[in-house]
Formats: sequence, C-alpha cells, structure tokens
Amino acid sequence: MGQDGEAPSDYQSFAVVTASSLVFIVNLQISLDTSYWTFVSCFAVLGSIAIYFGIMFDIHSAGIHVIFPSVFTFTGAAPNALRQPYLWLTIILTVGISLLPVICIQFLHKTIWPSVGDKVQRNKSKYLQQAEEERKRRSQDEPSAFVRNRASRRSAYAFSHTPGYANLISSGQSIRRRATAHGGAQERRRRPEVV
Repeated sequence: MGQDGEAPSDYQSFAVVTASSLVFIVNLQISLDTSYWTFVSCFAVLGSIAIYFGIMFDIHSAGIHVIFPSVFTFTGAAPNALRQPYLWLTIILTVGISLLPVICIQFLHKTIWPSVGDKVQRNKSKYLQQAEEERKRRSQDEPSAFVRNRASRRSAYAFSHTPGYANLISSGQSIRRRATAHGGAQERRRRPEVV
C-alpha cells in the first residue's frame, strides 16, 4: 500500500517498474564498460534515460489518450507507479542485484588476470623510479655520446653546406639504404662513385 492509500498492483505498474529497471541496468552496465568518456557517450547514456522517461510519461498522459482513446488506455499508470517510494526501492534493488555479478566479475578479472595497464597503474611509483634510474645510468655511462633527436644537433641543411661534404650528400651515399635479398647488388651497382 502506498502513502496515498493506493495499491498499484496492476500489470501496468509492474510493466513500468520492470521497464524502468531494465533501462537503468542497461545504461549503468554500458557506463561500467565505457573506458573513455566523451560528450557523446555521456549524452547517449543520460539522454537515453531521459528520453525513456519522456516517452513513458507521454504515452501514459491524458493528452495522448484524448487523441487516440482506443490505443492508449492506461492513463496515469506511470505517474501513479513512480510516485510510490517502495516501487523506487524495488527499482534500486533490482538494478543493484542485477549489476552485482558484473561488478564482481570485473573486480576478480582485474585482480586475478590484470592487464599490462592495470599492472602499471598498480605499481606506478616503481615504474617511474626504474625509468628515472635508467635515465641517470645512461647519462653517467655516456655523457659525451651522440644522442639522436637532441634539439641541439645540427640540421641536415646546415650539414649539407659544410665544405667537403657536398659531393657526399648530393651523390646520395650518405643515405642508408636497405639491401634486399635480390635487389641489394643492383642497388650497389647504381650508386655513383665519389672521386
């Protein structure tokens, strides 16, 4: 029995509670499976719940009953059902019980079989410390060694205008070419000799 003395124990109230529970369950499960939240994904999840309630209240309204009296006969079933607190409790319990196995499976899967990303997140400080030690070790081992992609390195354009290297660059001998199994000898024959 509800607070207003009514007992919404008809099939229409049962259908409203079941459909509402199903919409919440599906959207919350999609939320649990979504890794990257964008505006579109938020709109899809929250918008589908809002559209469901909008259509449901519209179907059970008196205005659509006046237009199509033989099709929409259950006027006020949704507002009457969703006014009862114990039906909302039923929806919340149904959603919780239905999502509990999904949450448990995800928890056990991340605990027993963690992915590489999960392992890194769990031991983030350890990996950061290892990377810092590796960087320090490299800088101590080779302080004056040539490092690729260093910003202070001279560009190829400046290198090409250095006296004595113009022939080497213009002939293409300074460019490394991959030697294929059958075309390597032909490639070597095509290169011009530097005199």
